[in-house]
Amino acid sequence: MAESDVSGQKDILRRESWCKIIMEAQAVQDEAFETWAMTPRSSRLIKSPFEAQELACTSYLLAAAGLPTMPAATADNPYLKVYDYIMQRLPPEALALHTDETSLSTEKRAQLASLAQTDAMPLLIYRGDLGAYVHRATYDAFHLLIHGPLTNLFSFAVPNAEAIATMVKYSPLVELGAGTAYWAELARSAGASITTYDIDTEGRPRGESFGQVIDQSHLDLTKLDPTTALMLCWPVRPGGLAWDADVLAKFPGSTVLHIGEWAKRTLLTEPHHGQTTSLRFQQAIEQDFRLVERIPIPSWPWCADELTVWQRSST
Repeated sequence: MAESDVSGQKDILRRESWCKIIMEAQAVQDEAFETWAMTPRSSRLIKSPFEAQELACTSYLLAAAGLPTMPAATADNPYLKVYDYIMQRLPPEALALHTDETSLSTEKRAQLASLAQTDAMPLLIYRGDLGAYVHRATYDAFHLLIHGPLTNLFSFAVPNAEAIATMVKYSPLVELGAGTAYWAELARSAGASITTYDIDTEGRPRGESFGQVIDQSHLDLTKLDPTTALMLCWPVRPGGLAWDADVLAKFPGSTVLHIGEWAKRTLLTEPHHGQTTSLRFQQAIEQDFRLVERIPIPSWPWCADELTVWQRSST
């Protein structure tokens, strides 16, 4: 068999595997909704049908990747494992943006159509950030069935061994907006000293966190030990509230670890400074700090996450 034929067969198998994941996740989600709806209100342990569907999707994906459905933040990093499982099966066509319909070959149209047949999404949608209609396969399904449930369970960003080692290196740390404390718990198990805070201390959709999360509203940053490093992972808030910049203005220390995107290093055109951090925060960092380390980390499609370490310029 010619090399091109072998490659073509692999592409077909990959698309079939991906469609299977999407279809099975959708079926699991539909079943979860029906079960929730049929359960008497007084007997419901889960508050909303959306939460029930999300939990069903995470359980399915974790089991498909050979992981426990109630994972712990252990050294084997289950989040990275399920991320790898997904990305190894995600076809290139599902990642591509096609803003010019005339550029799509007959073969490419067929590939996109084979993915769309899973009811994953219509092939043509309007993207305001791009200012154009685009062809993008399985975008809605990816976020609804895979990306959303997993990021809510674990974290917006996916940690790797290099990132965790960097956290240990700059310990002690304080993390604000820690969410489920997944990153922090991995770093703690690797030897880091880290304290985690968040406005929402409930953590995971199941009402749990991977580690202790303290109410952030009671924290006085000005009294923080200046030898402690500040860590922020995707400190974005709906409505563009630049709370990350307010935190930075009160931070007395000299070291900041930031996990997320950065201006001029993003994949999407809007916002130009990325989707993870406020522009005001980035401007303040670049004015008063200097970049000392940039650690590549895994990124979900259409994201350009990295761990950057900044030192105050006066130190």
